[in-house]
Amino acid sequence: MTLFKLTEPLPDEVRARIAQEWLTAGQMEHASVASFARFSLQLMALAAPPDLLELSHQAGLDEIKHARMCFRVASAFLEQPVGPGPLAIDDELLGTGELVEVAVATVHEGCIGETIGTLEAAEAQSQTYDPHLRAILETIQEDEGRHGELAWAFVGWALNRARPQQREVILGAFDTIQIIPPEMPPIDPHQALLRRYGCLTERCRYQVREAMLRDVLQPAVEALRERYVAEER
Repeated sequence: MTLFKLTEPLPDEVRARIAQEWLTAGQMEHASVASFARFSLQLMALAAPPDLLELSHQAGLDEIKHARMCFRVASAFLEQPVGPGPLAIDDELLGTGELVEVAVATVHEGCIGETIGTLEAAEAQSQTYDPHLRAILETIQEDEGRHGELAWAFVGWALNRARPQQREVILGAFDTIQIIPPEMPPIDPHQALLRRYGCLTERCRYQVREAMLRDVLQPAVEALRERYVAEER
């Protein structure tokens, strides 16, 4: 993919913030490679269907691609190459591998995290002026959307296997994470420039997540609860 070139001077502060945003994104995408590697092992330990395992492996490859693209953008703004550092791995990486533990983690990291990533990438893509950055964000948006679908599919599979008390714990996980701060952040003075280069301000993230909570997450969770409460009756 051809990398973009800056066509306008940017204040040093703004340039540094844009570089840091893309660098942080690259680091998060890089860490997600390990998350999907762990998830694949957990799926195998739980004897999950092969199609879920295949999607998990593909998601890990997607994250490698995302990390590479984000690091390239950050390197362009910093005018020096940057990349991932070592990832700390400890004996607790895999956890117990029990159904409820894996499902709760998937709720947080996949159903919520990947859905947020999809919507934020879509919002950033809609405001970015550069065609190469738009292409990167469009790729991330599409891939993260599939990762979110994988998470929801696994949670549905886990709920089908879980006992009633376990289902309560899994569904309750949707209520235990705070995805938006108590108050809307103030308007960022550099909002227009940041958005032109694929970066969302904290205020914009708040608005995206608020809409996601209202329009996506709450209806989906209500549908799950209605389904499994009805089954238990």
